[in-house]
Order: sequence, then structure tokens, then C-alpha cells
Amino acid sequence: MDDQTPQPDWTGYEVPGRARISASILEEAQAVVKDRQVRYGSPLEHWTLTVALINRYFGTTFTPADWATCMTFDKLSREHFSHHRDNGVDICGYQAGRQAVLDET
Repeated sequence: MDDQTPQPDWTGYEVPGRARISASILEEAQAVVKDRQVRYGSPLEHWTLTVALINRYFGTTFTPADWATCMTFDKLSREHFSHHRDNGVDICGYQAGRQAVLDET
């Protein structure tokens, strides 16, 4: 997503029976994703290499999108033991990366 793309205003968005979504977490995740792409390449590039190494070592068949899901599971596991804001930020980032991978493949 480039800087010219209009961004939705999530402020005050509520799902019935769920907590209010914080726009700041989504914005923070977007900033983190942009920073990581500068450092490590696109999610597709980075996670393709990651799963190639994992698949070779363990004999598995993970895809880059699978890896985003695995990383999300790891953050959910951490959140189970102790709430930290960055868990939510990272979950949003991993799922944004997952969608980017799916869009590119």
C-alpha cells in the first residue's frame, strides 16, 4: 500500500460483543511493516527464504502465507501468558504481510 492510498478510519469501530478496535495499533502495525520491508524485503521475499530453510530442515511444506500464520500463533501463545501491546501490533503486521503474500501469488 502506498502513501497515496486512502486509509480507512478505524477510530471507534466496534464489532458487536467485541472490544473497540484501536486505530493506533493498526497505524503502528502499518509503520512496523514498512520498516521491516526496508530492512528485510517484502514479506514474500523474506518468508520464502524462511520457509525454504524450515522445509529443508524439517521436511515440511510450509508456504510463506503459512509462516505468517505460524508467527501469529506464536504471538497468540505469548499473549496467553502475558498481555503486551506489541503482541497485538505484531499480529496485525503478520496478517497484513500474509495478505500481501496472497496478493502477490
